Amino acid sequence: MENLRVGIGVSTYNPDSRLVRLLDSLEEFASNVPIVVVDDGSPDPSTALNICARDNVNLVRHDKNRGIPSAWNTAVKNLDVDLVIMLNDDICIISEYLVESIKYFFENNENIGGAGWPLIHIDPATGNPRSTEGFPTFDADPGLVGAPVGCSFGFLKKCWELIKNEDGSTGFWEDLVSFYEETMAGFRLAEKGYYSFMLPSPPVEHWGSRTFSLNPELATREVNENSYVKPEEYQKILE
Repeated sequence: MENLRVGIGVSTYNPDSRLVRLLDSLEEFASNVPIVVVDDGSPDPSTALNICARDNVNLVRHDKNRGIPSAWNTAVKNLDVDLVIMLNDDICIISEYLVESIKYFFENNENIGGAGWPLIHIDPATGNPRSTEGFPTFDADPGLVGAPVGCSFGFLKKCWELIKNEDGSTGFWEDLVSFYEETMAGFRLAEKGYYSFMLPSPPVEHWGSRTFSLNPELATREVNENSYVKPEEYQKILE
């Protein structure tokens, strides 16, 4: 594949200074890349409108809070590109090579379902790094994983179109609401021969997960309900 068109999708709910930080970092390191920000039904839409009043940012608003997978699907549908980079609003880009690294990886490898980057966890209270323990990192070469970390990853739009869910929908499974959506997508792509990797660099900063703290009504959903995979489906994945 040559010269893939790249776009960036961002999901947000009740955005604050973290979204400002992300968009500022994208202006610095990815100024020529189109960005779609999906406001997932924030009660006050004015904050997102003000933050996203930038030349290369297209703001799309949900009429109600639908959950992260729905916001991701909306972002993909509104990006006329080949390669989609999906970022949480609490990510900060710290390298000009972020876009080029994933673009090069997809252009020079076949059967890639998704790819992500190592994380530097930042304590929002202090602005200092926490720890990178618990997330896979690789010293030199991309490493095979079940699915990239959901807060910052990329995928081909044509692969997103291949994901078919139990309810007949395409793309990220919106029934999962707010947890394991990237894992399920990775499994479904692996079934079709497209595999996920973690790139060795560059890292991105993660300024604390806000999935549940800003979506209390979605946090009540049981995680094990979301993550349950029927035995016969899991067997198909193994095969």
